[in-house]
Amino acid sequence: MKKFVLLLAAIIVAALQTGCNNSSVAADAPPDFKAIPGDASVTLVWTAAPDVEYWLFYGAGSAITSTNWASNGGRAVINVKSPYTISGLVNNSTYSFTMNGRKNGGPGGAGAPTQVVQPRFAGTVWTAAAALGAGKLSGIGALTTSNVIVGAGENRAARANDHVARG
Repeated sequence: MKKFVLLLAAIIVAALQTGCNNSSVAADAPPDFKAIPGDASVTLVWTAAPDVEYWLFYGAGSAITSTNWASNGGRAVINVKSPYTISGLVNNSTYSFTMNGRKNGGPGGAGAPTQVVQPRFAGTVWTAAAALGAGKLSGIGALTTSNVIVGAGENRAARANDHVARG
């Protein structure tokens, strides 16, 4: 009986030590989490903290959070890296996105503020790019499959910017 008690005590001590050395914890969501609408897609960007695994939650509508995503028909993607693009969305429909973080398999922390956006057709919104300079513009071309516009002019000045034509 004495050996059994000693064995049981050793098991309990080992279990307690294992639990004390567990460094799995919730982590803060990135403060700069942002959703950028594209053509039938949304690109999510943030600055990742070291050793944090980020989980993304998203779905149709404007009310998805890190705690209600499942009951609202949303989806979760684990261990996402920035930038992360979700495609196959419906243009002009509302979607909401949030994320949380965790370390070493711990519980998820508080969710980032929900980002609500609508994907839109490419070319719907134009953004001015930086000027090519004071020289003459000699030519311009567009690669419509990759949303890139290229201009060339004096002094071999050229500019390629995929944000110029992207909606």
